[in-house]
Amino acid sequence: MKKNSWIGRLIYVLAIVLAVGVTVCTTGCSDDDDDSPDASQTEGDGSAGEDAGSADDESEEDTSADDAEESQQSEASESSSASAGNRVILCIGDSITEGVGTTDPYPSKLARITGDKVVNAGVTSQRSDQGVSRIQSEINRSNPTHVCILFGTNDVRVNNTGSTASNIQSMVNTVRAAGAVAIVGTIPPLLERGGTLQPAVDSLNGQIRGISGASIADIARDFGSGSGTMNSDGIHPNNNGAAIIAANFSERL
Repeated sequence: MKKNSWIGRLIYVLAIVLAVGVTVCTTGCSDDDDDSPDASQTEGDGSAGEDAGSADDESEEDTSADDAEESQQSEASESSSASAGNRVILCIGDSITEGVGTTDPYPSKLARITGDKVVNAGVTSQRSDQGVSRIQSEINRSNPTHVCILFGTNDVRVNNTGSTASNIQSMVNTVRAAGAVAIVGTIPPLLERGGTLQPAVDSLNGQIRGISGASIADIARDFGSGSGTMNSDGIHPNNNGAAIIAANFSERL
């Protein structure tokens, strides 16, 4: 009986030890699981990474937009650096530019309208080919920011308009190569010889309107038939006509 009693107690103690061991194991395993990141936490970290990457992309886009805006502002500042009152305007042409037939040539009126320095480089009787020959020297002399070109009347009068448009285009190219802005005017009407030259004027003005790389001051449009704007010689604008020319060039500066 004593032997059986001892065995029973031994079994009881072993059962308690086993029970305690199971409890310890369960607690340890639970701790290990808590230390490792679960799937949802990993996905959360990935999402956070994507959000950070997206934020970086947005930041780069914002920076690019800011850079573009600053560049546009800089370009606008450069283009407006020669603002009204600070420009040098070269007016090149024939006797109409020089001021024959008026007491107040259009370049003088243009200077008052704009407040800019205006150089009158008109030479009586000159044709467009002669303008090509001297425009570079005129640019070198005055260093203009803008050049107003008005040629063609004498080309029509001597019946030599075959190369007039190309001559004017050549002058525009020279102006642009010098870093200045070119403005080309269509020519006023020609009333001499009974108006027989007007069809040639209209044809030439159509070609002038097609000049590239320049703003076109459509002077002929505002002159109309020339009534009240031309001198009695039918060639040169009067003071009213000179005012029309100045206003048209001013609008294109």
